Amino acid sequence: MIGQQAIMDAYLCLLHLTAGILVESLFNAFATAAFFKFVVFSIFEMRYLLAIWKASRPMNSGEGWETMRRELSVLYSRFYGILLGGILFMYEFHNYLRLILLLMYSFWVPQIITNIIRDSRKTFASSLHLRHDCYSTSNPIVYIWMSLQLYAH
Repeated sequence: MIGQQAIMDAYLCLLHLTAGILVESLFNAFATAAFFKFVVFSIFEMRYLLAIWKASRPMNSGEGWETMRRELSVLYSRFYGILLGGILFMYEFHNYLRLILLLMYSFWVPQIITNIIRDSRKTFASSLHLRHDCYSTSNPIVYIWMSLQLYAH
């Protein structure tokens, strides 16, 4: 789930950067948004992803630096491979972009299934989840709203 959020923020970073290049009069605004998205996914989310990765593999932390380096390179390769593969996938299936957006923003579903399997209690009690959900779902709502041209007079 954290990896999927990081990939979506990386996509949004690239989207803002591309939009800033295409619309030169709004370059500063889009470049600023792209920079903040880059900071969010590259520093905060990747650091959190690495902390989760390290906590889930306590047996590998004592095996030496070479093993850890190899596993980190696999983690980064998977992340950027999925990022590039997703860009190619969205380019190839751009006619189904709404369905792809719906699937991408349903990142809570695997966590809900995992919580059911593990029988976890009160995992979504925090207001942080509500704020993050509102923030995360605002992007596809705006995209669908603009693509349906509901803002036209």
